[in-house]
Amino acid sequence: MAARRLLLSCAWKLSPCATYRIYSIRDPILPFPIVNVQNSSLLKIKMLHSVSIDTDDHQKLRNSSKDDSRSKLQRRSNHIQHLYKLYNLHLYQDKKLLARINKTAAQIETSFGGSEDQNMSELRRLYFILCESLNSHVRKSLRQDLQKCSYEDLLVLFSLARGQDTPHFDLAFLFGEELVRRAMAAETNREHQPNVPHYELSFKNDVSYYIVFFGLCYERKFVYLKFVSLFLTMIDNYFELVETLSDSMGKTCVMYSLLSIMAIGSSPPLLCEKLEQYVLKNLHLFSINDLGFVCMGFFTSRTKVTSHELMEKIAKALLDKDFTAVELMTFSYMFKTFRYTGYLSRKFYNEFGNKFVNSSLPEKCKLMDLMHIIQTYTNLHIYSEPMFRLLEKVLLQFFSKSKVFEFRDKDLSRVMEAFGTFLYEPRDPELYSKVEQVALNLATKDRQHHYPGHTVDILVSLVNLGRFPQQLVRLVFSPEFQNLFTDDSKAMERDYQLLLLDRSVRLEMPQYSGPWIPIDRITMFQKTASKNESKQKEHRYALLRSFEALKSLLGQDRVHCHCILPHINTVDIEIRLNKRMSPVSFTPEKVGSVRNHPSQGVDVHSLWSDIKKVKSPRQFDRLAIEFIGVNQCQRGLDIPLGPMHLKMRQLMKLGYEICMVYPSDPVQVRALDMSQKDLCDYWKKRLTEEYSIVF
Repeated sequence: MAARRLLLSCAWKLSPCATYRIYSIRDPILPFPIVNVQNSSLLKIKMLHSVSIDTDDHQKLRNSSKDDSRSKLQRRSNHIQHLYKLYNLHLYQDKKLLARINKTAAQIETSFGGSEDQNMSELRRLYFILCESLNSHVRKSLRQDLQKCSYEDLLVLFSLARGQDTPHFDLAFLFGEELVRRAMAAETNREHQPNVPHYELSFKNDVSYYIVFFGLCYERKFVYLKFVSLFLTMIDNYFELVETLSDSMGKTCVMYSLLSIMAIGSSPPLLCEKLEQYVLKNLHLFSINDLGFVCMGFFTSRTKVTSHELMEKIAKALLDKDFTAVELMTFSYMFKTFRYTGYLSRKFYNEFGNKFVNSSLPEKCKLMDLMHIIQTYTNLHIYSEPMFRLLEKVLLQFFSKSKVFEFRDKDLSRVMEAFGTFLYEPRDPELYSKVEQVALNLATKDRQHHYPGHTVDILVSLVNLGRFPQQLVRLVFSPEFQNLFTDDSKAMERDYQLLLLDRSVRLEMPQYSGPWIPIDRITMFQKTASKNESKQKEHRYALLRSFEALKSLLGQDRVHCHCILPHINTVDIEIRLNKRMSPVSFTPEKVGSVRNHPSQGVDVHSLWSDIKKVKSPRQFDRLAIEFIGVNQCQRGLDIPLGPMHLKMRQLMKLGYEICMVYPSDPVQVRALDMSQKDLCDYWKKRLTEEYSIVF
């Protein structure tokens, strides 16, 4: 719906040369440029399709608000005018029906009240008679012999095929393979008129044909598979035609192609590649809201923008604009594409955050609008203090003004993911308590649009923050709630989350008494843990080289590389020590041993503070060396994200001392350059000075 609202403001600018507008029933604001048709038997069908959608008849006939008598008369007169339009579209006009319309019109024009209900009832009857009659003619026309269809008729049929009003149109017929073959034959065999410029004829015929045909092919995959080679050739031809058009016409064609992509939800890679090249070459033709629509086209087709230059120019165009001229949904579209493409520029996101917060937009910003922007910051691991303060403010306002049924649990889960990822400390100390209560209400109400996966996401984010709301934990662990995941498309991800929650509650919430996650829900993830562990050792080169250096220093049986916490599937290097702080031989416990490990209450915030402080040497018997990857920290900074913080918190709870190896550490930066001797010297010095280990 957001896409439709954005296009509504510019839809009428897209096709100034179109003789008629055919609207897709799927998207009423989608105008297709169609050729002039002088003698087509389907001309009136085209006009019907335009008028019936354009005037919004059903809404007009239903609205009967109480206003003054003159307004009522005007409204009823408009209904009469529309009835005349419908009547004039009939292929076979009925004089008796026309007489009824004239009689009703006369009654309405001479009446200011009294018979209003009777007149409106007659209007409705006439309206449905006309529409049903027209639908009958439409069905009859669509079943004519395809071989008798002109090329222009086929364009109309393709346009009607884009609709979804199944009772009115025989879609099975329209999507038939014979229709596609017939259209291709019409395109292949058609001879250009000698007295008409080639580019003009091509635009009037071919461009409309291509746009509709692209949509039809991707709505029915078998069409694409059967004609893939011709289809790809048509894309090249299409953009060759576009290059011959004026700037405004070329932009129009590109926007229609994007509309087709958005309506279908997919696109051949070559089409997106050509669109990307055209937009980059003709960026000056597109307004900032146009660029937002372009971004949404790429995102909808799940296509990453390959041109970094194009992303840079779109980002620059956004920062250069006065934000009051930018639609809120444009921000959502752009940031979705930035996120999906992986556009990484801390400078851009910081400048955008400052400018957005200081504009007038936050006053009219809704939680859903802000959620899409914040999700990009979260996924790219870029923190913006102003944006997160604004997010907290908007969320609190939403809590105070809205009722439970007005919330989307998706919005709340994405907001909490952001807070949990960056360990956000709110100004309002009650914020997270309010979130917990709202999440519980959303999950326990019998709501049509409740998704249990979002409740799990919210709980995982709260656990990252060190919060364990007992009622929400009991709900998620309950058998009734577990049964909701039977058909979850993200089964593997959910299993990991449930395993994480189960073990985290056992470690950090000893007072919990209630149901637990069934073991069969997490068995599959445990089986794959060892495979993933081996892959990490192979691909994390810096960790592997340091592990080999430590083995040569300490001995093979005194240092191990494995997942200490089986529910957090990242590899650690573990060393165990005796009372004299000398490494000792040991065998790592099997996966699952953490389940029954004793645990005590702990202040998680003080634990995190302890990790950051420079500590004096103390007695400990286990050391975990953590190689933190760039994706486990804020972008470009040595600040661990929420999931890594959770891991360190739980390791410390189990009695481990933690040695942090950040992405900027020499053994990670220079992993390829450092010799084995240099690595041994580095680790011997660091372990001796920082942890008093005796070699």
